Amino acid sequence: MIRHAPRLRPFAAALAALAATLLLGGFGTAIAAPAGLLSWELFGLAIAGGAGFLAWHLAQLSALPPGPVARAALPAALVPLIVFPHVGAAALLVPATLAVALPPAERFAAALALAGTLAALGTGPLAAALAGGAMLAAAWRCRARCPAANDNPSLERVPRFWLRFSPMPASLHYAREIARDSGSEFGE
Repeated sequence: MIRHAPRLRPFAAALAALAATLLLGGFGTAIAAPAGLLSWELFGLAIAGGAGFLAWHLAQLSALPPGPVARAALPAALVPLIVFPHVGAAALLVPATLAVALPPAERFAAALALAGTLAALGTGPLAAALAGGAMLAAAWRCRARCPAANDNPSLERVPRFWLRFSPMPASLHYAREIARDSGSEFGE
C-alpha cells in the first residue's frame, strides 16, 4: 500500500548503500582496513559480528518508524569497510557522501565517519585501528534507535523459575494476582 511506502525508504536506502559499498570496493587500491590486522579466528568473529550488526540494523529499520535516510544508510555502508581486509579505496565515496548528507543533529557521527574515511587512506596498523574505531563509532551512533521501553512493568511477567533467585522482595514481583470481582471492568 502507498501508506507504508515511507517506512521502507530507510530500509531500501541501507540496502542500496551496502550494495554500492560492496560494488565500489572492487575498484582502486586496498585501504588500511582493521580486519587485515586480525588473525583468522578474530577475522571470523569480525565477519560474524558485522553480519549480525547489519542484520539487527536492517531488522530495526523495517520495524521502526521511518527516520532520516542518510542515518539509516551510513551504518550499512561502514560495516563492510571495517570487516573486509582488502576493500578498494573507491568504496570510501559512499560513506563520505552519506556523512555529508546527515541531518544537523547527527554532526558528531558525520565527523567520525569522515575521520574514519580519511584514516583509512593512510597506511600501517595505527591508521587501520583509527579508521576502524572511528567508523565503528559512527555506525553505532547512526544505528536505528529503538522505541521507548515498556513503562508499565505489570505487563512484564517474571518466569516462575527466577522468582526464587530474584533479588527483589516478594511484594515487588510483577506476576502477582490482583483480586477483582467479576463485572467491575464494565462499571457494574
